[in-house]
Amino acid sequence: MKKLAFFLFLFLFIALASSSFAEHYGYAVIDAQTSDRVHLRAHPSTAAASMGLYFTGTWASCFAPPQEEWVPVQIGQMTGYIMSRYLKHESASPSVVSRQPAAVVDCTSWINLRSMPSMQSDVLRRLPDATPVTLLGETADGWYYVRTEDCLHGYVKTDFISLLPASVTQEKLLFSMLPSQWMLSSGAGAWCTELTLFPDGHFEGAYHDSDMGDDGPGYPNGTVYTATFYGLLSQPVRISDTVWQATVTEYEFDGVAGQERIEDGVLYVTTPGLGLAQNDTITIYLPGTEETLLPEDFSLWVHTHEGGRLETYALYNNQSDLAFESQ
Repeated sequence: MKKLAFFLFLFLFIALASSSFAEHYGYAVIDAQTSDRVHLRAHPSTAAASMGLYFTGTWASCFAPPQEEWVPVQIGQMTGYIMSRYLKHESASPSVVSRQPAAVVDCTSWINLRSMPSMQSDVLRRLPDATPVTLLGETADGWYYVRTEDCLHGYVKTDFISLLPASVTQEKLLFSMLPSQWMLSSGAGAWCTELTLFPDGHFEGAYHDSDMGDDGPGYPNGTVYTATFYGLLSQPVRISDTVWQATVTEYEFDGVAGQERIEDGVLYVTTPGLGLAQNDTITIYLPGTEETLLPEDFSLWVHTHEGGRLETYALYNNQSDLAFESQ
């Protein structure tokens, strides 16, 4: 009889807990206010056990109206309760400044990024030593909930993560996280701009456009328009988890625009290049960006977004409507 009573109690407890997460009320971002993180509680009480601490700027799925004192939430694979005063719902989220720390993997070779905070859960990816990650929270049993540079979310053991100094923000790390090689081309091979992006935001590149039909006396083999250029992007500003913006603060190219020379029957003409220019605004799109956030003509240049999300990195010039794709 005692066993039966126990199982009935357990069944009712699970049923009541499940009912708290039955109806979805949208998303909210954590705002710890005077602190940098808040507790995820096992029950709607400050006396309840803490299931972990989650940083300001981390998103949560909400299962109660925002006017409730305690809101049942899900963060990653963890469910629990957070006081409503520490949650800013979607309409107010732009006012929240993220306090998620930057960190790197610190191990001898690689660690597993797991789907849940458990050694028995699925491995999403292997993260090599020195891989940059952003910390979203920490569970009570020694796992960090992290986001990788391409917006994959998962869990890693805290033993293998080292926090970076507060002065090293994700903004300063972003360029080091991005691929170094980029290309903007017509797709038919007629013209192309190749770009190398360095971890400090400096870049260099080359542009060429061949027109074999544009010939004349002394250059029967046509005309090639060329540019070798250099420059610097400003420190990026976060627009969302997968969208950033920077400005071309420095740009120069070799030679003088319009300068000509003939070599091997080809007329070479110096140009400023194509794709980047002084003071241009560059939007940086990371893998995982929703297709609805991409500009209308984005698909003319980047063709690898399927399933409603971008699958590659892209640099979009807001002035010229041209886009570089990572290589």
